Amino acid sequence: MAQITSIAVLPFKNISQDLENEIFCDGMTEEIINALARVESLKVTSRTSSFYFKDQNIPLKEIASRLNVDFLLEGSVRISGLRLRIATSLVSAEDESQLWSSSWDRDIEDVFAVQDEVSLLIADRLREDVGHMDIAEH
Repeated sequence: MAQITSIAVLPFKNISQDLENEIFCDGMTEEIINALARVESLKVTSRTSSFYFKDQNIPLKEIASRLNVDFLLEGSVRISGLRLRIATSLVSAEDESQLWSSSWDRDIEDVFAVQDEVSLLIADRLREDVGHMDIAEH
């Protein structure tokens, strides 16, 4: 895999029936941006720039070009009762190929704890794939 030096986290899609889950999706996106921003030597697009593309049907290659990044992280959240599933994928801007994907199923007892846990797991996964970059202290 090519060296990852720049990434944008696209707003996570709410694929649940309940529109109120949109708040959780936005929070999940923000937590991932925050976690990735602590990965040293990784340029992470700001929340404002990433959220500009929310609900827009634009090819990923064009989004990456406009944000001047080499990789995009996209994801979705599905909530059913007291359970949730978060799915993510890392996409190369060059050819829009999916480099990896992961999903997590969790109880929704503490949404903040879930957001923290999953965002750090994603940062760790990305750090593994980019040559063991260091994560800065909180």
